[in-house]
Amino acid sequence: MTKKSQIVFLIAIVLLMANLAPVYAVPILAERSVDLNTVKGSMNNTEGKPGSITDARANITRINASMGNISQSVDIMRVGQYKLTYYKQVLLKSEQIVTNISQLGIDTSAMESVISGARSGVLNPLKFALDSGDNTGVTNELKTKCLSNGTSYSYHYESKMDMETMKAVTTKIERIVTIAGYGTEIKEVKTHLNNAEKAIDKVGTRPYTQEEMKYVATELKDASVALAEIIQSMNEKAGY
Repeated sequence: MTKKSQIVFLIAIVLLMANLAPVYAVPILAERSVDLNTVKGSMNNTEGKPGSITDARANITRINASMGNISQSVDIMRVGQYKLTYYKQVLLKSEQIVTNISQLGIDTSAMESVISGARSGVLNPLKFALDSGDNTGVTNELKTKCLSNGTSYSYHYESKMDMETMKAVTTKIERIVTIAGYGTEIKEVKTHLNNAEKAIDKVGTRPYTQEEMKYVATELKDASVALAEIIQSMNEKAGY
């Protein structure tokens, strides 16, 4: 890999990470070259409608706020179908990111496992309940299981996907950035990711406490920022 291709590759990584499903977005580099524009265009080439997931997430938040007091007056089947549609949108976005990342030669097997676990643990049971037409079953799925955090079975999807995406990226670029003189900095990234992974594993599928949620979010954000700073520094030195 030539020096120029390494830089373009690293730019692509930053752009991919900036499109992660959760909110831990890393800073995006200024567009300084034709290569960057080309990479950006290819990375953003997805079939999803911009804003659709964000809009759906806002509605789901409102639904979750009242989910603890579900009554017979609520159209449970409609709520369940809406939530299932939202979950599918989230997984579709992740699958598109996985496809793009894999094309850069990055091992996405761990990311794919997170998606598979979300489908088998949350989406499929809800779909089965909806298909059966059982209001009680749908109510139970909505009250006891969620893709993120807050129910007795909380999959913590965003945390897991963030962590596995950054781990995959870090593994791919570790040699490049270490040779470039950023060995200490990439070790810092790995430390934050290891801390987050241990915390997520400890929680399992129960809800986060406020302290756990803050800790995991901070470690993932710190890893994201540190990784972006390494790549940005390398690109600036190269004149990109």
